[in-house]
This record gives sequence, structure tokens and C-alpha cells, in this order.
Amino acid sequence: MNARLNSIAESHTETFEWLFKDVGIDAGGDSLDASQSVAYGLDVKWDNFAEWLKSGEELYLIEGKAGSGKSTLMKFIYNHQKLAGDVLQRAYKGLLATLSFQIIEHVEDSTVELALEGKVAGSKRSLVDWSESALEDLLFSLLSVLQTSSLVLIDGLHEFDQDDRPSRLVALLKKLTSYPGVKLCTSSRPTTWLDWQLSSAKGLKLQDLTRSDILKYAEDVLQEEVGFYVSDLENDGVQGLVYDIQDKAEGVFLWVKYALHSIAEGISGMDDLQALKARLLELPKGMYELYEHTWRRHENYNNRHREEAALCFYCACLSPLSSFEFAVMMDPVLLQHYRDNATPIDENLVTKTCAQMEQKLKIRTAGLLVCERSNPMDKSGARVSYLHRTVHDFLYETQQGRTIVALSNQTMQNMFQSRIYALVALFVQGHLQLNFQHMEQMCKSITH
Repeated sequence: MNARLNSIAESHTETFEWLFKDVGIDAGGDSLDASQSVAYGLDVKWDNFAEWLKSGEELYLIEGKAGSGKSTLMKFIYNHQKLAGDVLQRAYKGLLATLSFQIIEHVEDSTVELALEGKVAGSKRSLVDWSESALEDLLFSLLSVLQTSSLVLIDGLHEFDQDDRPSRLVALLKKLTSYPGVKLCTSSRPTTWLDWQLSSAKGLKLQDLTRSDILKYAEDVLQEEVGFYVSDLENDGVQGLVYDIQDKAEGVFLWVKYALHSIAEGISGMDDLQALKARLLELPKGMYELYEHTWRRHENYNNRHREEAALCFYCACLSPLSSFEFAVMMDPVLLQHYRDNATPIDENLVTKTCAQMEQKLKIRTAGLLVCERSNPMDKSGARVSYLHRTVHDFLYETQQGRTIVALSNQTMQNMFQSRIYALVALFVQGHLQLNFQHMEQMCKSITH
């Protein structure tokens, strides 16, 4: 239930702190003049979050462009307030289950017992055992017996399954806020149906408020990763580069990360100031355009490497996957071994295979897929995922992205079979205990 929360990046030091401050007041409580307010990004109209928490208003909407840091800000609020809340599961049923689970985690056992009175929850072992109506009943029962005020956080409303009647989601949001003491904070990209349904909600547009955060982040990253103080090189114009990044980013943190990576590469390669400026100028503004630009930089790959990259992207849509599962799905020899013999291979070879696969993913996909190892003892390797949700959207919702994925020359049936054998490999190696719930999750990821 906490998988998505744990996968969200932590906010950079001293960023987003403006959210809990009064507009026009700095950290020491002193008034800010107009120029300082602009530096803080507070020269735009927004509904003060700290005031909303104390008000009688129930709903707050954090709206922002793709990659502007909405999920990171939601996690910042979660960690700051230590209140009940979670992030969105993309289906209505999953959302109901997640919210119920989060409330149960944060309340006393006696409250849970009171909410469950007369219900047969003990006979339900997994999500498939619950109907939507039973989960709704459980969630609303929990809310009705809460003894304290609660802040519920729901991240990524725009990711909600559009085939699952968005009107149900809006109805749920409104019902949640009807319970005494419940305040609801949500985040979303700009969407027509949400703008219309939640037009009266308090809120902010995140990309309009993060100029100072981006400046702080850019200076710190260059200082820490490249090993110099930007301010020391101001006379050489490097500080101006940082301001150029701030302006061109238009509030999108993800774009800033790409730009800083390019600048860091240039500095490490002894680029002069003009070369660094050229690097920045060649980067397109939009994230989809930036992904296409990144891919085109690798067009000198031979056909085999390009097919491997496309296959990596195709496999990633079946996530969650480990690097070992990727290796089984992409290596015909390894795949045939588990298909024909179903016997374990030496664990040292597994470790080596995972390391090689993780390096290949980094190189072949130009960083659009990332490997994160949350548990160093996990023998199945790092968890592989898209750099950001927008990478998935680019690959499957744009013509350029679909053209890239098509280079894999794979059918969904072939991918399904490979995914099954990857699970068999995990089971044979003793890295996985198969159960019905896990199989259900796997099947849903394949058919999504």
C-alpha cells in the first residue's frame, strides 16, 4: 500500500518551506518587500495553505504541470504534518482500499474495532475478497468514528483510470469532505474535467511558486555533484547559467534535473562558458520534446541496441519488475533455461546478471528508466521504473514514443509469456513466494 509513497523523491533541503508560511513573511517573521516576494515566487495569486488548514474550507487542490514536483510536495506535506493520508491507486477500488488501510494505520485499535463492528472483515485475505461497496462501507465507517481531525492526501488525480467513471472519483472526494474534522488535499495536472468539477476549491498552481526552490536546488546540485561553489564563479557567468535554467524551466523540476545533468557533464568535460550555454540552448522546453531529444542523441546506436532499448521500454510497462526479471525477459538464453529446465542457477551468476542488466538499462535507455535498490539484500536486483510518469505517457501516448516502442518487434502475447517465465525464474531461485494476490497483481499490470 505504501509502494508509491516510498518511490517518491524527498524534497531538496530548504525547498517547499514557503507552503507553511504566511505570504509576504520570511522564515524570521519579517516582512518581504516586492523584489523578495518575487524571489520567493510569491508574486502570484494562490490560496495560503497554512490558512486553509485552520479554515472551515474542506478541499485544497495542488495543480501543476507534469514534472513540476506535485508528488514531492505531497510527500513533503505528509512528512511535515505526520497526518493520515496516502497517494492514489489508479483504480477506484484500489483508492478505497488504500485510504482505509492508511486510516487503520494511524488510529487506535479500539477505533478500528468500532468501525468493523458487524462486518466480516476477518474472512477477507486480499483485495479480491472485497467488493467496492464493502470497501466504501468500511472507509465511511472508519471516518465516522474518528476522534481527531484528519488531513487526507490524495496524489495524482489525473492518473485515475478514465475508464472507471471520473464522476465516481469526484463524488468520493465530496463525500470525504462531508465528514466532520476531515480536510482533503489533492494534487493533479491541469485537466478539463477536474477544473470544472473542483473549480470552487482552494488551491495553487505549483509551477508559479517554485522559482526560489529551483534556484536553490540548481546551486546546490552544481556545488555537490560538480564540486564547486556557483557563487565563486559568478564573474565567469556560471551564475547566469543558473538563472537561465530557472527561467527556461517554467517551474518544472524534472526539466531542471535534465538541464543540470547536461551542464554537469559539460563542466566535467572542461566545456567553456559558451559551450555550456550552447548545451542549455539546445534543450527543448517541453518534457515530451526533451525525451525525444534525449532519444535522438542516441540515434548513432546500431539497430540491435535500439531494439534492446525499445524492448526495455516495453518491459517497463509491466512493472513492478526487478533487474533480474528484466534480464530473464530480454536474454533468450536465460529465458530458455527457465522455460525448459526450471532449475536454479548459481546465485553469484544472478548477482552478476543483475549488475550487468542495471548498467545496460542505464546506457540503452539514456536514463529514461532508473534502477533503485531499496533493500541491499534483495537478490533479485534493483527495482526498475520509469524516470517519471511522463516517460510512460510519452512512450504510449505520442506518435514519436509509439514509434520507439515499436522497434522492439514484440507482441503483447510474447511479453506476457516472458513475464510469466520471469516469475518462474524468481520462484525457482527462491526469491518469490507465489500467491493468488501476487498473480492477480501481475495479471492486472499485464492487461493495464
